[in-house]
Amino acid sequence: MPHVRTAGRVVTPILIAVVGAGWPTRAAGQETVTLAENFRPNHAYKVDVRVQLQGKLAIPQGKDKAPQLLPVVGASRLTYDERVLEPDEANSQKTVRSYREVEFRRMVGNIVQDAGIRPSVRRLVVIRANDRRAPFSPDGPLTWGEIDVVRTDVFNPTAVPGLLPAGPVKTGQKWPASPAAVAELTDMEKVDEGGLTVEYQGVAASDGKRMARLRLSGTVRGVNEDGPNRQKLEGTAFFDLDAKLLTYLSVKGTHELLDGTTGMTTGSIDGHFVMTRTPLAQQPSDLSDASLRGLALKPDAENTLLLYDDPGLGVRFLYPRGWRQRLAEAVGLGGTTIRIRGERQFNDEYTLLGGDADEVAACFGEELVALCLRERNLVLEARDGSLLVYWDGEEFPPRELADRLAVAYRVLRLLAPPDDAADDGES
Repeated sequence: MPHVRTAGRVVTPILIAVVGAGWPTRAAGQETVTLAENFRPNHAYKVDVRVQLQGKLAIPQGKDKAPQLLPVVGASRLTYDERVLEPDEANSQKTVRSYREVEFRRMVGNIVQDAGIRPSVRRLVVIRANDRRAPFSPDGPLTWGEIDVVRTDVFNPTAVPGLLPAGPVKTGQKWPASPAAVAELTDMEKVDEGGLTVEYQGVAASDGKRMARLRLSGTVRGVNEDGPNRQKLEGTAFFDLDAKLLTYLSVKGTHELLDGTTGMTTGSIDGHFVMTRTPLAQQPSDLSDASLRGLALKPDAENTLLLYDDPGLGVRFLYPRGWRQRLAEAVGLGGTTIRIRGERQFNDEYTLLGGDADEVAACFGEELVALCLRERNLVLEARDGSLLVYWDGEEFPPRELADRLAVAYRVLRLLAPPDDAADDGES
């Protein structure tokens, strides 16, 4: 399911009435229809999204310990106008959007998580290339939290075409959703098996409009920021044949968290995602040519700066994206940036560099990742057979030395190859 950070406005009354009543469809003599929405430059639409979540989340507690199951309840609403722009590079997509409403609230156990986007930077450019999405605002720097709101949203120029068929279809005809659309709807970084199937169920008239009804369903197993998981999805979509626009998408799903070793279910979250879309007859004033003229709509060193702002500490400063890697390279610790599959929080908070990505990533199991997230400012350097462990920018009293040494020793044991760890335990 798309993450709770994406959300939108309540479904319009006409759609609620129609869907709730079981909208009749007609085969019309098995006539074929074409379902295609063209995301050309200047195509513009309004998006309203709503997400609700409820379930239990498994929190790793370390080796040989059962994960802690915490109740999760979340709701979010999000509304924005979006205009398609000419992409800067081949095989990429680009839009500019302006958020009208952003609300996000989630409780994990007793912890309340809120997120939003400041009014001053609610106009954003979103670029999707190489299966990655990069938002920035031409009006000012974003925080990591604001980027995360956009990053976990469904990107319509990718999701919508991927749900629609490649050619004309008849009632009852089915086709697979594209891998890109599956990734957008599930937030999967890697799909190991399964997929989504879409079925055309016929056409009906509503308020003088011809609406094609689609059904989608399937089970997908893979890895996202929650680690290994399986998602079972059932949904309905409506396509306006006259406006040539997918106007409604509702997906209900069960998100099962899986143990990475045994494959057993360790938690489950039920979610409901509802998105309504309407065409914009004219460009909103803040997305018009006149409003965008003179703005930097291509990413550069200035408009991709990140903002760190902690009012409680009275700390506020700007820093460039990728600064950790450049700093490491400057002191001779360069290499390929490595991401740990399924560990998005770790990947956001730490920069992992090394020559052999697979070998390095294999060292960072669930327990070591949890330790790094728990021990803030932890730095690990391994070279020439030696391991250096320290806490960047921290000073601690002598009485904490034993505890710090215990953490360093634990890191060493977790990083050691199995044979070395066994030998160490016998000495």
